[in-house]
Amino acid sequence: HQYFASWLTQVVRLYKRIPAIELEFTVGPIPIRDGLGKEIISRFNTDLSSDSTWYTDANGRDMQKRKLNYRPTWKYNNTAPVAGNYYPVNSRIYIRDESKK
Repeated sequence: HQYFASWLTQVVRLYKRIPAIELEFTVGPIPIRDGLGKEIISRFNTDLSSDSTWYTDANGRDMQKRKLNYRPTWKYNNTAPVAGNYYPVNSRIYIRDESKK
């Protein structure tokens, strides 16, 4: 268990013979008395070679391919390099490294 604040905790689970990690977050109520807006995010660093590509769920259904600083239907103008690459994740996200299959 990881405890970040009274309103933010995380549990990390690894299972034998399953090539995945499970993360369970508990968020809220988010304090607002300071009058500052807050966004709660997770950031992961890895040595996997993913070609800046990852996959996220779309409302818990289909998986969507994502690529850093790219949009498949329009020319991406990178005016917000961090926020422009945030995507909502309802149930799953994954990356793959073709050399480590």
